[in-house]
Amino acid sequence: MSGGRFNYNQVVLKSIAEDIRSYIDKNGKPKTSDELKEDCCGKLDWYENYPEDLNHYKYPKEVIDKFKKAVELIEISYIYIQRIDWLLSGDDGEDSEFDDLIAKGGGAGGHFEGLDGKNGGSGGGAASDRDNEGNVGNEIQTIQSGYSGTYGYGNNGGSAVGDGSNAGSGGGGGAGETGYNGIIDGSTLNGGDGGDGLYFGDIFGDEYGENGWFSGGGGGGSRSHTVGSGGKGGGATYPNNALNNTGGGGAGDDHSHDSTSGGSGIVIIAYEEVPFEVTTSPATNVSFNSVTLNGEITDL
Repeated sequence: MSGGRFNYNQVVLKSIAEDIRSYIDKNGKPKTSDELKEDCCGKLDWYENYPEDLNHYKYPKEVIDKFKKAVELIEISYIYIQRIDWLLSGDDGEDSEFDDLIAKGGGAGGHFEGLDGKNGGSGGGAASDRDNEGNVGNEIQTIQSGYSGTYGYGNNGGSAVGDGSNAGSGGGGGAGETGYNGIIDGSTLNGGDGGDGLYFGDIFGDEYGENGWFSGGGGGGSRSHTVGSGGKGGGATYPNNALNNTGGGGAGDDHSHDSTSGGSGIVIIAYEEVPFEVTTSPATNVSFNSVTLNGEITDL
């Protein structure tokens, strides 16, 4: 999906923050020639009568400080709402956790209203609006602290392509390889394949994950042409959802439908069996509270 749970109303907050920031930047400064023409209402003698209007209104420092705080809080609110929107719409993956180990959820792919792929355990593929291409989402798993980063896996999403009429998105990154770029094949623009995940069947068996594979990237979407295939490890190929218990990524759509959902994560614990043997031994003159026992310990 591409957000929309809140009808994209969070962009109003972003616009408000930018508007307040403009008042901060212009505070008490001279107006530009264009601003002077716009503000005088066509009356050329305006500034002769009101010379104070040659400059932007100067707010006191304590007011500007409040403006700056407001911008900070509004932008934080925008970020939170945007991320919640992506999450509730099925875009960003949730983290999987066990003790102090964290496998970061995958980043959402780009979409028409926001071309950039999102950062995540593996990054989301970039999108194109036919004329412009967004940035790929970066993997952030390996920069996590402790063992989560040292033994974590992740790769970036793939790049998008556009030719002014059609577009192909990049595939999502998988645990084992980067998402593939969108493809231009003559007049055909196809979505890139999702990157393959990693095989752990030799440790846990092939009955888990997708035949032992985990965390494949989702296939990239395409406008009017062929969508990309999901990577090995549960990565989705449109119109299917990713496989649950694989951590695979959801697939990009075919322009006329919503993208599909990613698969749930999984925690598997492997342990080594240690043989345990009970032996008997004589117990002679064992005393406890002045009671003496003689014989053998034969049952534990």
